[in-house]
Amino acid sequence: MQSEGCVGRGVTSRRIGLRAAAVASLWGAVTAAARAPSPETAGGPIVRGRNAAPADASENACIAVFRGFRAFPAVFLAALCIPAVAEAQRLPAGLPSSLTNAPSAIRAATDRTRTEAAGPLGPESELRFTSQTPPANAREIRFVLRGVELSGGALYDTAELSPLWESALDQEIDLAEVFALAARLQNRYRDDGYLFTRVVVPAQRIDDGRVRFEIIEATLTSVTIETPGLPLGPMRELAERTIAPLQGLSNPTLAQIERTLLLLNDIPGVTRAAAVPKMGEGGRGGVDLHINMERDAVGFTLFADNRQSPLIGRGLIGGVLALNSWSPAGDSTIVSFFNSADVDDPFPDDFQERHTIQVEHRRILDPSGLWGSFRGLYAESAPGDRVAIFDITSDQTELTATMGYPAVRSRALKLDVFGGFQTMSVNSLTPAIGGLGQDLVTDDRLRVAFAGMRAEYRDPYGSGEGRVELRAGLDVLNASPKGSPELSRQDGDPQFFSLRAELSRTQPFDDRLSFWAKGWAQAADRPLLASEEFAIGGPELGRAYHPSELSGDLGAGLSMEVRYADQAHWGDVGVPYEFYAYGDMAEVRNLDGGAPIHASLVSAGIGVRAQLPGAMSLNLELARPINRPLAHTQRHDWRVLFSASKDF
Repeated sequence: MQSEGCVGRGVTSRRIGLRAAAVASLWGAVTAAARAPSPETAGGPIVRGRNAAPADASENACIAVFRGFRAFPAVFLAALCIPAVAEAQRLPAGLPSSLTNAPSAIRAATDRTRTEAAGPLGPESELRFTSQTPPANAREIRFVLRGVELSGGALYDTAELSPLWESALDQEIDLAEVFALAARLQNRYRDDGYLFTRVVVPAQRIDDGRVRFEIIEATLTSVTIETPGLPLGPMRELAERTIAPLQGLSNPTLAQIERTLLLLNDIPGVTRAAAVPKMGEGGRGGVDLHINMERDAVGFTLFADNRQSPLIGRGLIGGVLALNSWSPAGDSTIVSFFNSADVDDPFPDDFQERHTIQVEHRRILDPSGLWGSFRGLYAESAPGDRVAIFDITSDQTELTATMGYPAVRSRALKLDVFGGFQTMSVNSLTPAIGGLGQDLVTDDRLRVAFAGMRAEYRDPYGSGEGRVELRAGLDVLNASPKGSPELSRQDGDPQFFSLRAELSRTQPFDDRLSFWAKGWAQAADRPLLASEEFAIGGPELGRAYHPSELSGDLGAGLSMEVRYADQAHWGDVGVPYEFYAYGDMAEVRNLDGGAPIHASLVSAGIGVRAQLPGAMSLNLELARPINRPLAHTQRHDWRVLFSASKDF
């Protein structure tokens, strides 16, 4: 999992009420980061290879105190600073790290409360354009089959199809078997994807034992878009260009039609795109394809949870506004705003510890599905709680440009390839106490090129998702130099290579009981800065812990759930719900002796997710740290956690 920073750190999304883009943006601007204390620093001078951003700020504050009060005994210094240092090492915001787009975190907090996840791959459409029935006396009409003649087909020659009837040659058959052979020939076309091709037995006189079959290959004489609901608006032009390759297409395959429908469903705001074929008027093989489409032009989601760090507010509230496909090019804009909230702090102090705003714009560049996006994020934080006395402040600016292409679109597999460039600038300031000493500043400037692929797959037994991404830090555009004293980690290198991977699987056992598992991993070739580290703890991995309790250059984790889904009824209203029990484990390692060299988290819990009336989703969870105490309290107590969202 990606390490979080100034306001949070995150992971990747699927469509919820605001569809895929809005959901990704929802948690892309949200999750908080944290750091665990390093045992190497306890009780002594702060000298280590790995300085996570949060630790730097508080440690620097201690150093400033030391410079101003050199005459004080070391015991007094330790008593004053070490608790705050340990706490600051877990501090997500305000200390240079990074907040990146985190779609999978919203999947953990919200998507899993919904029942819209892809299920196992069901049977293909049984749509047929022939229902030829043998005559009533077909069993009485018998003859010796001497040969087969085909007319009208251009896709296959007779030699390719002859194995279907060779075993019946020179054998006595009846007329019913002739119609059965026509069905086998038609199924051969269907098996190869030619959904609308028909094979018929024309009227004929069989005198010499030779049977004639007529192959009627299909042509899409017209493809039209219908909108049973509200008009599509400006995006109709994009939809028309997307279906244009099907117009007049001879011998259309199921794969071609599926890809087109799935590309239509990929357009932001489209909630439904389904095809209804009818017999066409352009000859015997003509097919008219009617595509029903529906669209949400505007979406809005409110979100709240209590899964954050006490240092920047235990709670989080925010909203996402999505303007979907408002131009003929499918331009879509998503604006997200999130703020800290904490019932333990007086109003308005609880709203002042973290602010995040994110704007994301996406455009369909070509009807083939090629797309481009640009995302800008700005965040500020001023940590409170035990480190409030240090007046630490930080800000983060992030710009990301991405292009992607749907390499595969089918019922069984959706595969996207993507690449882009990202700039991240994270700054932190710890003022000198009482004007003594120097202000301490950390400044990470990363310039990262990335490329990868993500997939969703379904098979007859279940479904899953996967993602792999290669990242490279570049020495361009005023990136931080290696060895700069202002880096968030002394031995961290802004020029690096790292590889991230995720894989999940949902395995149903019946209509109610299922098993879900997801794994994460990261590898790197050298020590990383805080924003690029693998972080554990938070809503997805290490759920009983605060976000980013631990982080490292290398990491891996596994989360598993057993789920039981059903539906309750309030009067005439159905309320889908899901009980679950989970367990997760994760570990991180640091290169070149960074601290911690190795550490792990294990947690477990139970919970319930529900889709309430009024487009509301709720997740209640009881979670417990297992192998190490919660860093903030140093206890293994059970935690009551929640997340909720409301779609408009």
